[in-house]
Amino acid sequence: MAENDIRFFQADFESNSAFIAKYKKQISIPYDDFLEDFIIESALYSIEIESQKCGFFGINNKRLTILYIDDIYFSKGVRIFEKIKETYALKDAFIPTTDIAALSIILEDYKEIKIQALHFSDTARSVRPAEFGKDYFRLAKMADLDEIRGFAEDFLDNYEDVIGKKEL
Repeated sequence: MAENDIRFFQADFESNSAFIAKYKKQISIPYDDFLEDFIIESALYSIEIESQKCGFFGINNKRLTILYIDDIYFSKGVRIFEKIKETYALKDAFIPTTDIAALSIILEDYKEIKIQALHFSDTARSVRPAEFGKDYFRLAKMADLDEIRGFAEDFLDNYEDVIGKKEL
């Protein structure tokens, strides 16, 4: 497969609805609201190999947020991902651990991609009581911003907005 056999086209969720339906079947649990919003706000692209549509991906602020490659083309996934990285200068990937297919492709060659967060599903198993109850937690204030950045660094791009919306 030649480099120029793989092409990307700006798209939308509707034009990729068949692939999105397949994608939803392959992930083990639905996304939380935070990740879902990140994906919805992403620029979406269709993937074509030799003029055949074979999947899609989304990018939000140089961050890969979703990746789906149809089964018949899955063996070409690493090469597709390499071209996505080169073409869009990705800095990291925000893919949940429930998306095993995308993770298997990304982890083949992730040395230039920063792992930002891992999302896990609830196993519904009993756990020990929390060391710190709700009394120890409060909503963040703008005055907390320097301390938050000191711990969390660039985990989020928009701390001020998140604090302003009372989401942190």
